[in-house]
Amino acid sequence: MDCANIKDLCLEYTSLTEEDIMILETMALQIPHTAEMTGTDIFIDAPLRDGVDAVVLAWACPENRSLYGHSVVGELALANSEPAVYRTLQTGETSRNVRGVSQEGIPIAQTVVAIRNSADDVIGTLIMERIEGMTIVTVSFPKHSSEGQL
Repeated sequence: MDCANIKDLCLEYTSLTEEDIMILETMALQIPHTAEMTGTDIFIDAPLRDGVDAVVLAWACPENRSLYGHSVVGELALANSEPAVYRTLQTGETSRNVRGVSQEGIPIAQTVVAIRNSADDVIGTLIMERIEGMTIVTVSFPKHSSEGQL
């Protein structure tokens, strides 16, 4: 993850403080693991100075699979295309499985959580995207007793 790029994007597009930027940089280091674990594209966005739209600061995808053909870091996440991001930035509330449209025009479902600073201000969003309608398969394992085993 290129933290220098995150700082540059924040300084260019946002009103975030140095402390806020460091929080987002630290969070960005974790998203490759989350993407691999969930099998989804994971993003970190930060609010633009206009308070409406956001800029994509970081992106990670599972190995050999993504909804995107190229990196969208540095692109804008428009409120009318990604209402879950806008809602979470405005309210601080988690948005689950909200319909949106990706930067590439693909219908997606987004789950978005707020990233907060030490003053509890929303400074960004952590976003999980999947193709709308994609189901998650649950695997169950038979129960077995460990009684009598060492």
